[in-house]
Amino acid sequence: MEACVARNLSRHIYIIDSTLREGVQAAGSCLRPEHALPVARALYRLGLRHVELANPLWNPDWAGALASIAAQMPDMELICWCRAKAKDIEAALDIGPGCIHLSFPVSPAMIEAKLHLPETGLPAFIRSVIEEFSWKGQRFSIGAEDASRADPGLLAEVAAVAKQMGAVRLRYADTVSQLNPASTQARLKELMLRVPQTEVFHYEFHAHNDFGLGLANAIAALEAGVRAVSSTLCGLGERAGNAATEQLLAYLELHPQSPEGWQGGDIDLSGLPELCAQVAEFSGKLLASQAPIVGADVFTHESGLHVDGIIKNSQLYDAMAPERLGRSNQLRPSAKAGAAARRYFAASSFPV
Repeated sequence: MEACVARNLSRHIYIIDSTLREGVQAAGSCLRPEHALPVARALYRLGLRHVELANPLWNPDWAGALASIAAQMPDMELICWCRAKAKDIEAALDIGPGCIHLSFPVSPAMIEAKLHLPETGLPAFIRSVIEEFSWKGQRFSIGAEDASRADPGLLAEVAAVAKQMGAVRLRYADTVSQLNPASTQARLKELMLRVPQTEVFHYEFHAHNDFGLGLANAIAALEAGVRAVSSTLCGLGERAGNAATEQLLAYLELHPQSPEGWQGGDIDLSGLPELCAQVAEFSGKLLASQAPIVGADVFTHESGLHVDGIIKNSQLYDAMAPERLGRSNQLRPSAKAGAAARRYFAASSFPV
């Protein structure tokens, strides 16, 4: 079961990319099954080895897409998202992905509305769903939907059941963005004290971005000690989306305060701009010119102060080396240019 833990090097923490599940659910998204294989291949080239795919029952063609990736990319860990319903689980078992993810609501409102159970009955229900199927060595993970609005004691019971029943991972989902970085750390540390991670069981944090805190909360979760976080390319997802894979990867690889446990070296960030542009095209979503990491203007300088600084030393006004992302600085003539910048553009044959 430890095979569900990151295979890229001996990395202690890892990313699950959920573009082909969350991105499919996003309002207005045009992502289709035929996009799954090229996106999965591009993620593999980046160095990621964990990809979550949409429920095959949402569209019969998704089952074929998952099977195609499994056949052509045996080193990619595919995670098939399922509701706690027999038909979902049976369809996923027929395909045989690397992991089957069973999602259960854990907040009071969701338990009542979706399962029609008292909260106290949830742990036994989860156990019964797992026991109903012959897993035959099939790895599985448990999703705690709306975990940030769940009773901490109940959530610990759910984690204990997941751990006892052989789940490799528990997903803590901040489904409606109730947490900030401080509360993310506090809640996760409390849960890990009650039900510790082991070599064969660990936690994943799944951030949403309704208040613009998806990336910050994902980083806080890693700093708290969870082993995995899930994210999506371009932040595609329900409502305001999720933590963005490209931002998370760049932070872990390039930021001086990257959390302990990330061992880079096999990650190739240079493919991120092209991949995000492709996903934006596939999904029918616009990629903002100032989108962190991949936007067209994030390495473009116009103001005189910044142009002059970049000419002298590119590190003065770049948060990261653009070359790591397969990019370069763009100095753009404008009315904002000072005397030094105008001289530079004149010498470079730019119209000033």
